[in-house]
Amino acid sequence: MRTRFVGTIQQAVPAYSAVKWKGSRLSDLAREGLPVVSKSRPVRIDSIDLLNYSPAIFPEVTLRIHCGSGTYIRSLCRDLAHSLRCCSLPA
Repeated sequence: MRTRFVGTIQQAVPAYSAVKWKGSRLSDLAREGLPVVSKSRPVRIDSIDLLNYSPAIFPEVTLRIHCGSGTYIRSLCRDLAHSLRCCSLPA
């Protein structure tokens, strides 16, 4: 599973982001309640290291991530949680 997220990966851009679509920021469109086109783009993840895991009713994880610019960490965390078949907060 680890190698699935390291290297160049396709990442879905979150609705609340500064990425533009047809001249408008996705975040502005989302705030207006308009449907946001889910874009995907390549990003580079050099490494992901697990630093801490605290099991509890709501487990917490601390990661060290080395990545290229333009990577959305919240989207990466969402994708990691989904691959582990657990939930995460929406990105």
